[in-house]
Order: sequence, then structure tokens, then C-alpha cells
Amino acid sequence: MYSNLEVILVSTKYPQNIGFVARAIKNMGFTSLKLVNPSPYDPKELKLYAVHADDILHSMCVYNNLSEAIESTAYSIGFTTRKRKNMDKCVILSDIIPSISDILKNQKVAVIFGAEDTGLSNEELELCQMWVKIPASELFPSINLAQAVMIVLYELFTYLGSNEKGEDGFKMVSIAENAYLYSYMEDTFNEIKITIAKGHQSWANSIRKILDKRQLTQSEANTIIGFLTELRKLVK
Repeated sequence: MYSNLEVILVSTKYPQNIGFVARAIKNMGFTSLKLVNPSPYDPKELKLYAVHADDILHSMCVYNNLSEAIESTAYSIGFTTRKRKNMDKCVILSDIIPSISDILKNQKVAVIFGAEDTGLSNEELELCQMWVKIPASELFPSINLAQAVMIVLYELFTYLGSNEKGEDGFKMVSIAENAYLYSYMEDTFNEIKITIAKGHQSWANSIRKILDKRQLTQSEANTIIGFLTELRKLVK
């Protein structure tokens, strides 16, 4: 899924931004960077700013025009701040993160950013199925290129992670694993004879209501089961 996302920078003027974007891609777990008609740059300078994202730079591809860069892409998304015609095509970033994430499961998606001073041209935007705006203060809405890319990748990383992993990065427990945990907890409380809580509700049900308010990670479930096992040992 993460390998299906392509970051495309069009007519980038400053090499440091390419390096910073490569690092952002690496930070957020993505892998693909494409350049379209960039200003001349020294590869050593890119490496200096990328900081440990050498693999992103080594696999980076350079194209003469945007049409070539998105040839193998199923869905292309252009980012813009400037007001243009057909702005009804433009949506707010947070509104489309779920849709992008769904497409990424099976197809390649390109997120496309223009030059630092002018952004994407109207012709380049017309190659995109969707235009997206990153909200910012009306007093100064223009966002640095590398920072804009990081915002987009962070939003995607957070959304994708919340649907696959817990806050600590571990796999979430399944429904079956949850059922086993609650069954084991109830058996444990019956065994150590503390079954009734205040208000005549079992301790197991009371604790279950608390745990149901959040989805447990595998690590957390294992910790609770380990604790219950130690309780059983104490009464033997």
C-alpha cells in the first residue's frame, strides 16, 4: 500500500527542497519520488539535505514533463493554493484522505506539487483528477514546498496507520482475540472469587466496558492476559 504512493515535484528550483522531501518520504514510510524538469542540482547536495534517505534519492526518477511521470499512475492529485478557474474541483486535504487511502490499497496514486514560486501551471493541473488545498492562514497561505509534502504524507501515514496499527505501532487485536481476552478475564475472576462489583455488576463486565472504549493493541492484550495469569497463580 505504501509503495503505491508517488510524490511528484514539478519544476523544483531549490535542491534543498528535493532533499527535504526525500527525507519526509522516508520518515512517513513511503518510497517513491519523481522529479519533472527540475532546475540543475548537485546529487551530493541532495544527499546532504536528505539525511539517511539515500535510498529514496537512488530510486528517484526524472522526467521531461508531467504526462510522462504519471503515465503508470491510476489517480493523480494536484496541490494548489492560488485561486484559479474551475476551483469547484478543489477540495480540502482532510476531506480526501480516506478516499486516497482506499485507492492506495490496489492502485498507484500520485501527489503532485509545483514550483516553489508559481506552483503547478493550469495545464499541469488539468492532468490531475483532483485539485487539493492545504488549509492555512489567509494572511499567509503559501506553504513551503517540503513542509506541504510532509503535511500530506503525515496525514496519509496517520490515517493508514490508524486503520492497521495501534498508537504504539503494534497490530490491533482481532474480534476473536478480544473475545478470548474477555472470556479469560471472566474465568479468572470466577476462579479467584471476585465476581460482583458495586451495583451488582460483575467485575469482568465493568472492566470490559472500560476496554471497549478503545481498541487494544496486541501488546496491550498480552499484558492484560499476563496479569490475569499471575492473579491465578496467587490464589493457588
